[in-house]
Amino acid sequence: MSDLTIFASVVTAALLRAEKAGRVSPRFTGTGPQLWAAFRNELTLVDLLDLAVRDAAVVMPQAFALHRVNPEASDHELRVLSPDQVGEWIDRGKSLAEQSRDDYLRAQAQALGIRLPPVEGLQHLPVPEAHHSILELPGNGGWLAYHLASRPDTAVYYWENFTIVCGTWQEQLLAGVIAFELGAPPRRELSIVRDPTLAQVLNGDVTFDWIIGLQEENARRADALHSFLKPEGQVVLL
Repeated sequence: MSDLTIFASVVTAALLRAEKAGRVSPRFTGTGPQLWAAFRNELTLVDLLDLAVRDAAVVMPQAFALHRVNPEASDHELRVLSPDQVGEWIDRGKSLAEQSRDDYLRAQAQALGIRLPPVEGLQHLPVPEAHHSILELPGNGGWLAYHLASRPDTAVYYWENFTIVCGTWQEQLLAGVIAFELGAPPRRELSIVRDPTLAQVLNGDVTFDWIIGLQEENARRADALHSFLKPEGQVVLL
């Protein structure tokens, strides 16, 4: 699949799931298809998807603004898709809308080609406090932050305590999709950064209570990261 079709498939599933949860207006489910049939004239499912994605990009650009997720792309590119493709993605989205949150997000990560850490490794993540600032290193697309923010007794929020650094546009999209799934406040600028070398984040005047990531992706930079920790801070690599 091309970058464009991967993006379109993932955001379609995110929109379908949000519709099912009542968080966005129905366009692909409920009364949406009947309303679209009555007013669409010569427009197709491609136009409907383009409209829905543009609307979603206003409130959650980190997930739905194509040019922001992939700066090399144009927001007009969705128009080159075929109605049959969009129909397939709608069916996929309806299926994913019925899954548990973990299974849904794992399916989205798989579609984006992001390899997630094994479940048993997550038990080694820290238990941060409400005032803690946490840096997630490239490689996960917000997956570790998601687990810390989803614990029943958690004191941290995905969109308040975390800076999520992404190495690729696929990781950036997953981080945005997770924020959308968790109900991040609309129009809020999230700390989701495309910075594969960490130059942007670590050249700033900021320190963290925790730095988390995957051992395989980040072992070579582990020693250097300690200088960006607060006095009691720690680096945890799974």
